[in-house]
Amino acid sequence: FAEFQQWYCRAFHVDLNPDRSDFISDDDIAHEERLVRNVAKKLNLDGLKVENLWQEFQKLDLDGSGHLEYDEFKALLQKELCPSNIAEVPARVMNKFWMDVDADGSGFVTFEEFVIWYMKFFFGEKSPMEQYYGML
Repeated sequence: FAEFQQWYCRAFHVDLNPDRSDFISDDDIAHEERLVRNVAKKLNLDGLKVENLWQEFQKLDLDGSGHLEYDEFKALLQKELCPSNIAEVPARVMNKFWMDVDADGSGFVTFEEFVIWYMKFFFGEKSPMEQYYGML
């Protein structure tokens, strides 16, 4: 096939490997989809995994601001660390996790910060609590 392709391209003056990077412009892709793709690419993660995290992030972002505030993040930790709601996650633990996820200290968590933290804590080699005690 490669030989035929080369002959065809020479015979009919067609570029063998044209640049098609501009076939779909950024205007054709929704902002959220670009955000998910960029985060997946930047962090070298599977796009489907990042898409699932985006859906979780949107569920947590109750006010639709595009980032998570402390109370929204707190709801995630409560759900993940104490799913039976028997006890509340201690404020000291919550604050330590907040300081870790809000890496830049902005007071809110971007989607990228969320993905980095979530992958580290829920898909890492150690459990979230092992990591918490390791941070002390």
